[in-house]
Amino acid sequence: MVVAAPLDVDQVGAPGMTQGTPVIHRAAAPAARPALAPSLLVGLTSLVVYLLTLAPSITWQHHGADSAELAVAAAVLGVPHPPGYPTWTLLAWLFTHLPLAELAQRVALLSAFSAAATVAIVVWLVQALWPHQPGQRAAAVLAGLTLAFQMTFWSQAILVEVYALHTLFVALICALTLPQAPGHPGRRRVAAFLFGLGLGNHLSLIFFAPLLLWDGSPRFDGGAIVSAAQSRGFRDLTLLPLPLLAGLAVYLYLPLAAGRHPVLLWGDATTPGGFWWLVSGQLYRGALFGLTVPEMLMRAQSWLSLLAQPLTWPGLILAALGLWRLATQARRLALLTVGVALMVAIVALGYATADAFVYLLPLQVLAALWQAAGVLTLVAWLTRGRAGGWIWLLCLLPVALLWHNWANVDLSRDTEARQYALAALAAAAPDALLIADGDEHAFALWYAQDGLGERPDVAIVERTLWNFDWYRRHLVQRWPDLSAAAGPDVNDLIESQRGRRPIFITDPDEDMALRFELRPVGTLFEVAWPGSP
Repeated sequence: MVVAAPLDVDQVGAPGMTQGTPVIHRAAAPAARPALAPSLLVGLTSLVVYLLTLAPSITWQHHGADSAELAVAAAVLGVPHPPGYPTWTLLAWLFTHLPLAELAQRVALLSAFSAAATVAIVVWLVQALWPHQPGQRAAAVLAGLTLAFQMTFWSQAILVEVYALHTLFVALICALTLPQAPGHPGRRRVAAFLFGLGLGNHLSLIFFAPLLLWDGSPRFDGGAIVSAAQSRGFRDLTLLPLPLLAGLAVYLYLPLAAGRHPVLLWGDATTPGGFWWLVSGQLYRGALFGLTVPEMLMRAQSWLSLLAQPLTWPGLILAALGLWRLATQARRLALLTVGVALMVAIVALGYATADAFVYLLPLQVLAALWQAAGVLTLVAWLTRGRAGGWIWLLCLLPVALLWHNWANVDLSRDTEARQYALAALAAAAPDALLIADGDEHAFALWYAQDGLGERPDVAIVERTLWNFDWYRRHLVQRWPDLSAAAGPDVNDLIESQRGRRPIFITDPDEDMALRFELRPVGTLFEVAWPGSP
């Protein structure tokens, strides 16, 4: 019969404990070293799938419009949109030097390797958290593969974006802080360094700061979870700021890069005010909790409806079961992970962008741990603590996810964004001024020009960004014949270029249509001045 020990170590000897309740201490059951083979196998399997479905170029699918801008930033060591993503940019720059494929696909490999590494670490982490529980390897494999083939996670592993690397930092910090590591006090300092470095990739990593203070971890043993406290003391905490600051030093890249005036440059990080504008994301501050309560409720309803899909609810049930087990027998770990997950979910829920759901990816990493705990709970309940071969049948769930999601996720034949950009530049006359609007069209044009080297004679102006002084200064430095004195109204810029450059527009608005005579040329519209042929 399965014996339960639903107690924290600090509860041992508390009133109400029965004499026969077994509590397995760390010294009585030394932790086994997690096997690397399952982690490597699952990681490599995921990587193969990601490579087979990898986008060959930039993409507009899976909310990937930023892929074009980010690819250029990596190629030229530029400064992408706020908050600047210095960690991602430097790592992606290394991938641009791979001797294969197109620029964007080389950079997308960073996402593929990051996601595969995340999955491998999750498999390792499950084994490290519950080293003595029967069935822990099967639970680890199930958790890793289910995470790997979830649609959102998979979609961010096959294009140029920052989110797969974000999950890697989440997984690394969890692996360094959640399992017990007697004799390895330096792990938390390494975690602090990676935490600072990870903030240079995505600022929402800040929600995982409580993990740096975690002082114990739960362990399944003999069918029981035991939360063993590990005292670290005040002195250990005082050693964290130094590695944290060392990781945050990656942000020094931004003023250094801005001082070089690369072709892709957002803001002016060479000044204190410009640096703060960039790293604090002031441009998007209005989007943070920018939804009304009814809009947030509608979004929550939409997201919850996804959980009702046939291949989602089995994993959800396992995660709920595992979380219940943790809540009843390892309360501190449950509170820690749920608290972090709630912070991530609340911010994502209120963030007024169409792609806010990708902010939930770190939550999926935590859910994978809950799911593994749920599998181990089933083993304890149904097999009297002895894992049978049937447990591996649960791995049919990620196989079903792989089969079901492949067609919806696969980007291996997607060249729409690239073809649009090349066609638009081909339609523009020599030395044209091309007014682009929106991330999809403008970023794709930037990629074709500065990433692929097409049509350097065309001056590309993003209409919304023209409102900013720093953007106008940057463009005038690149194309001196443009007039910064035209002011922030892009229509005045068009007027100032009359007779100087042929003028084309990707997406004219109503004001432009009333003010100028426009005629379609391929995918563009050309401004036709009175008297022009």
